[in-house]
Amino acid sequence: MIIRNWCKFLLWVGIGLLAFSLFGSMLFGDKAPHRLEARILRAAQTQLSDNNISWAKIEARGQKLIVTGLAPSEAERTNALNIARKSIGKGGLFFGGVTRTIDSTELGERISPYVWQAEVIDDTLTLTGHAPSSEAIEEILSASQNKGWSNIDNQLKLGVGVVDVSAWTDMAELGLEQLAGLEPGKVVLSDFHMTVSGEATGNDKVDSIATVLANLSSPYSAVSTVTGPYNWSAEKRGDQIILSGLVPDGESKRAMTRVISDNFDGEVVDETGIGGERGWVRTAIKALPQFSRFQSGKLSYSNKNLYVEGVAPDSVYSFLADDLKYVGNQFGVQYNVDVLEPELTELGDLPLRENGNNLSGVCQDAFALIMDANKIYFETARADISRQSGSTLDKLIAVARRCNDVSIRIEGHTDNVGSRTMNIGLSNRRAQTVAQYLIDRGYPEGKLSYQGYGPDQPDASNETPEGRAVNRRIEFIVTSEETR
Repeated sequence: MIIRNWCKFLLWVGIGLLAFSLFGSMLFGDKAPHRLEARILRAAQTQLSDNNISWAKIEARGQKLIVTGLAPSEAERTNALNIARKSIGKGGLFFGGVTRTIDSTELGERISPYVWQAEVIDDTLTLTGHAPSSEAIEEILSASQNKGWSNIDNQLKLGVGVVDVSAWTDMAELGLEQLAGLEPGKVVLSDFHMTVSGEATGNDKVDSIATVLANLSSPYSAVSTVTGPYNWSAEKRGDQIILSGLVPDGESKRAMTRVISDNFDGEVVDETGIGGERGWVRTAIKALPQFSRFQSGKLSYSNKNLYVEGVAPDSVYSFLADDLKYVGNQFGVQYNVDVLEPELTELGDLPLRENGNNLSGVCQDAFALIMDANKIYFETARADISRQSGSTLDKLIAVARRCNDVSIRIEGHTDNVGSRTMNIGLSNRRAQTVAQYLIDRGYPEGKLSYQGYGPDQPDASNETPEGRAVNRRIEFIVTSEETR
């Protein structure tokens, strides 16, 4: 009897110790709730990272996982949920795995380029473009409401395409900070580049924006074309150039309209007044001849900065930048110019493709057709390209960009006036100048060569002025097949 009682006692002690051990394990071991939750969260985050799923965010509540974020597609959403659910092995309460996965994701559209825009007109803020999450939109709206605009028109849509949502949201809010105090004003964030434009109520605001944007961290960059209260602008609209703002005196007004009229066949509308700062007019006049050739755009001066924005042929933009290269330390010049693609009417139905993969024969024909109908002019007895060659250069660049898989030799030729040695040297320098022009605009340097032949390969008789003019030429020779 005593032995039986002792056995019962020991049995209950064993059961108690086992229960205590299990209870202690649940409270203090790996399956303790706080440790298990942290372990499940780490495992899920690691598995998503290993599978390059950056859009999904994980929150653990006990053994439940909540998945949030903007999914690029239904398939990717399902994949992320499955990976999270299986991230720590077998599920269920006993095994210490995930008991439930809660889908709180949203389905978005992949956007490229990724553009967000905020614009203020008449004290109304309009938000357009895309944002990477509902939370980002809420943060932007909250930041907007604190800026004091009377109306906020939110047209933002969800879109996939941002890797670091937090950094992107910070940039959007930074843009709103710059927009406050501009009327009108606009901020455009396109991928990693921000543009701020508009009119500030004071020159201090212009300086403040320039300082903030100059100190951005990679990968983000920005440019400001904001003007202050003492400003001048020339705006190209179709067949009109409209001058507005303030110029120092009547002589400056007349000089500007005269330069524009000499380079522009359309109407010049002068709405400028007298006043403002002195010392900048000469720099603006340097820019006006080429700006007058823009398809559209705005040239403006404010607070010791000249701003150039708009749409222009590549050569016009290049010539303008050359004209303003040495304006000195007194003025800054900022550009926001889109290059206009030229019309290649000379090519007819030639199958020159847009993606740069063309057979050498097609590229050879394209260069020959352009050069048969156009000419590259040089300064007399020099290798400097004359600016009257601008449209020819634009067409050659357009063809070269579509033939960037072939190798090209640029040949220079002259007439027979002067010594042969001098002409070979001149033709070689001219061919080199053209090659460098293409290299400066992105053509692979390793695929370009040049050679001057002087008078040795005439195309016409050198006995007449017309023949000699034909012989002074540049030719493009495709020397190898495309790389496949």
